Amino acid sequence: MASSPTASRLALHQDWVNDLPLKFLWTVDFQTRSGKSMTELGNSVNRVLTKYERVNSSVWQVDANSITSKSDSTGDFGYLLAQAISFPSEGFRIKTVDTNNTGGYITGYAGSERNTYGTGNKLDITFLETNIDVIDYFIKPWIIASSHRGLIEDGNTEEDIKCNIIVNLHTKDKSSYSTTVKLTQRKFEPRKQITFYNAVPYQVAGDMMSYRLLSYEELTKVVSFAFSHYSVTTPSSWYYLENVEGLPLYIPSPINLARPSIA
Repeated sequence: MASSPTASRLALHQDWVNDLPLKFLWTVDFQTRSGKSMTELGNSVNRVLTKYERVNSSVWQVDANSITSKSDSTGDFGYLLAQAISFPSEGFRIKTVDTNNTGGYITGYAGSERNTYGTGNKLDITFLETNIDVIDYFIKPWIIASSHRGLIEDGNTEEDIKCNIIVNLHTKDKSSYSTTVKLTQRKFEPRKQITFYNAVPYQVAGDMMSYRLLSYEELTKVVSFAFSHYSVTTPSSWYYLENVEGLPLYIPSPINLARPSIA
């Protein structure tokens, strides 16, 4: 028997499964739905703007390679200038059921529709501004092109403006918990992957500037994305065990941080 509640709590966190995650270790990657680089999506945005919005070649120029060029060249760590992510909530509505107002009885309840994903339940990603800015030369043209194209699927792959957004969350690998492992030998491994499908940006925060010292808020912009659905994926190297009580227990083994593929 544990000597105290504090000792029990600390002992619980000594195990990899129950330790606190390193939530600052994350990456985000953007992929076209066809599995190609985001340069192809930039080309689609260009085609849409040329058809509907662009009055001449100097208006709403698109750096089609903007996201690809600012992503890790090894394919392991995704887009390098993302600063923060705010995930949507999950839930469903509860409705009360009329019981003919019979005195003394509590109104019944029933489950209703699941939360929708859109302007009220969205994915927010904070981008860092640079001299050749991804916001003005990719995100804003993308938003405008999406407003012209709409979100109804029509099979036109030449003007496909939707993408998949993959967020990988990492933490220390299990070998890091061994007393024989040196600090310089510690590694990291994915603990889960969250994928948002058929995503498009629909809103970006307005710019701000002044003559005072630069602030974080002046160098970053929040972009809101709508999506059709999302999934939380377990790393493929997790293997199944049973604990002493016969309950399912999933223990991960270290895997390389490879770029995920989206079917």
